Amino acid sequence: MLKLLTDLELASAIKKRGEALGFDIVRIASAHPFERDERVVLQRIREEFMDGLPWYTEERVRRGARSSVLLDNVRPIISVALSYLTDDLRIRGRDWTSK
Repeated sequence: MLKLLTDLELASAIKKRGEALGFDIVRIASAHPFERDERVVLQRIREEFMDGLPWYTEERVRRGARSSVLLDNVRPIISVALSYLTDDLRIRGRDWTSK
């Protein structure tokens, strides 16, 4: 019999699977527009904090802050990260990954 998972159980299973595959960080975000982040970044562009990055445009920020523009019927966003730090650096006192 097929067991339906709750959202929390599914998120936990996805994170465990990502870690089992060797990713250091696995996170899940809502696919709702990142309105606050969009406003902040657009302001930074207008204040010229992004000078020297010609590809970092207002249009690109608006598109990236709204996942539904990038993908039809987008659902939660799953992000994974793999650290460049070696185990040797972690052993020396600071683990830069946050779990």
